[in-house]
Amino acid sequence: MAPPSPDSRATVRPFPLDALYEVLLRVPAKDLCRFRAVCRPWRSLLSDPHFVAAHAARHPGPLIVAGYDTDRSDAGPLLDIMDLSGRVIKRVVALGSFWAARME
Repeated sequence: MAPPSPDSRATVRPFPLDALYEVLLRVPAKDLCRFRAVCRPWRSLLSDPHFVAAHAARHPGPLIVAGYDTDRSDAGPLLDIMDLSGRVIKRVVALGSFWAARME
């Protein structure tokens, strides 16, 4: 079998920016926060006010707040803010006598 000719090799083309935009509009916000660390162009795109507004329009779902017993002596979570799928978006924990919010 003869090796493939240079003309028959597949060429690598960059993914079109508009296609990437449409794909990322469908990704949950929590994952988009992580994707900002991929590279500077992605961070720029995901931080763009037009992208943020378009994403918010596609994901208008309400959030659920789940509170926990605060009479415990350990420094556990006070409440979780979740989306409708049950994914924790933000957790507020007690650190001694202080509260601290952190992204999950």
